[in-house]
Amino acid sequence: MLKDIKKEIVIDERENKTENEILKYIADQLQFPGYFGMNFDALNDCLGDVNEPITITIIQNGMNPESEHVRIIGEIAETVSKWNSNITVKHLNSDDIIKRESNTNTILQAMKERRSIRKFKPDMPSKEDLEQIIEAGLYAASGRNEQAVITIAVTNQELRNKISKDNCKIGGWSESTDPFYGAPVILIVLGRKSRITYVYDGSLVIGNMMLAAHSLGLGSIWIHRAKEEFETEEYQSLLKELGIEGEWEGIGHCAVGYMDCELPDPPARKENRVYWIE
Repeated sequence: MLKDIKKEIVIDERENKTENEILKYIADQLQFPGYFGMNFDALNDCLGDVNEPITITIIQNGMNPESEHVRIIGEIAETVSKWNSNITVKHLNSDDIIKRESNTNTILQAMKERRSIRKFKPDMPSKEDLEQIIEAGLYAASGRNEQAVITIAVTNQELRNKISKDNCKIGGWSESTDPFYGAPVILIVLGRKSRITYVYDGSLVIGNMMLAAHSLGLGSIWIHRAKEEFETEEYQSLLKELGIEGEWEGIGHCAVGYMDCELPDPPARKENRVYWIE
């Protein structure tokens, strides 16, 4: 009986391991018995004895004749999986892995590099870029996947300036203050109040949009007081004009535009903010 075996093993053709090296790797990971014969017939027999669920992932790198043994091992695993339900086999293409790793690195990099921008150029970003930013918000996680968050994209400068003045008044600042730091676009996020998670859902939308803006070479910043704005009759009327029904609460504004400054360096992360229980 094989006990406490590794739940997944990965055989990556890109590593250029020999037939014996891969067989030894599999034997070690799956704790094959000492009499394992280090050949394909023995592999077939020992995989048949596996009595705990495992996944064997085969990453292939084209039709490299020197990696024929990887293909054969994959075929053996596939054959055994047809009668031993504990064996699951996945086949991945190395190009897909590279693309996935690249996308992951890009996302992590954006998370680390993105900063709140407080000086924008008046130039209007392209509608295509704005649509991509808004789409990123649409794909944010939401409680029970209710997607009960809406975005109002304001590019009309007359309305943009009015929102700025109203926001400034709520904040108690002088009339010359622009809470949006000159950004020409305001993406207002609202959550349906009947959903218990609407504040969290809306926050995730804004987070996604800020990351998307950074990835497109645009700056952004989260500005508060949308809640107070949309508690007024004037902004409730705006919702009605747009055909938006129901009770909605303003979560925040995502101000977007071209940076009129250097991207600030991220400050050092504060210590003692992560606790592990292992």
